[in-house]
Amino acid sequence: MKSFLQSIVILLTAAVLGLGLSSALGKYRDSQYQTKEKEDVYEVEDLKKFFYEEKITHNDLRKKEKINILLIPGHTNEHPGSEYLDIREFDLNNLVAQEIEKQFSYKEYKNIKVINAFDNKDLQEFLSDEKTIQDFRLGYQRLANYFRNDPKDSLEQEKGEELDISHSNTPPEIIQMLYGINQWIGKSEGENEIDIVIHVHFNNYFDKERDKNKKGEYEGFAIYIPDQKFSNYSTSKVLAESVHSKLSLSLGTSTLPSEEEGIIENKELIALGAFNTLKVPVILIEYGFIYEDQFSDLNKGSEILEEISQKTKEGIIGFLK
Repeated sequence: MKSFLQSIVILLTAAVLGLGLSSALGKYRDSQYQTKEKEDVYEVEDLKKFFYEEKITHNDLRKKEKINILLIPGHTNEHPGSEYLDIREFDLNNLVAQEIEKQFSYKEYKNIKVINAFDNKDLQEFLSDEKTIQDFRLGYQRLANYFRNDPKDSLEQEKGEELDISHSNTPPEIIQMLYGINQWIGKSEGENEIDIVIHVHFNNYFDKERDKNKKGEYEGFAIYIPDQKFSNYSTSKVLAESVHSKLSLSLGTSTLPSEEEGIIENKELIALGAFNTLKVPVILIEYGFIYEDQFSDLNKGSEILEEISQKTKEGIIGFLK
């Protein structure tokens, strides 16, 4: 039987994280002398349901007069992600993000504001508060782990197969940054409230037999979304389907075995809200493999850059209609 003390720990952690469980506190205060197992389990399951329930629906967003989209070019200058010859993933991610911003700059999209995470001063200042971000991360991990009572439902990192996809082995600085972004998004409100999050990436893979400066055998794009147990799964899936339908007119679906479905659920990626740390719809787009010929000239600017950015915009617009 889960003890009353353990339940109070959950509630206090939730209060610190701002999960809005004040009404539940009253329920626990009124039942503090109850010791029957079925009552205690019911209360914990009730909190678990609240923790994972959908907070923002597709219809909620469609009804909004103004929409704020946060664009996050993957990685940083210090940790540029995948590299192929003289091409760095971070540079490609920035080029695509800038082009998506441009696509939304026309008057017809005046009700949609696109924010680049690296250009937002408020976000960058927030990311310097390491202690707050660390508390946020650990608090959500404790809650998620406490609610986890089924071995199949584990949020721990799964064992990788033969191929190591490029978004694994994340540096500690990037882990901190991504959790900080998720926390900042959760705190945004009013006219600055973030409604949609788009992570921009290019893919790669590594195995023992392949030289990283030689082209690989896989190609095509994929979109990652949160796992179906998370609060932001349903709306993220609808967003991904809309963007995927547009991008597939210009790009082929990834031939990497684990990405062949095109839209892939994931519970470990922090960018998607690992440990349920993100409530808004989010997608992570891998536009293709960094060594593909069509992307080799992106540093100079090319038609494919404009095309995939336009298709991304069309997918987002379709989602909001």
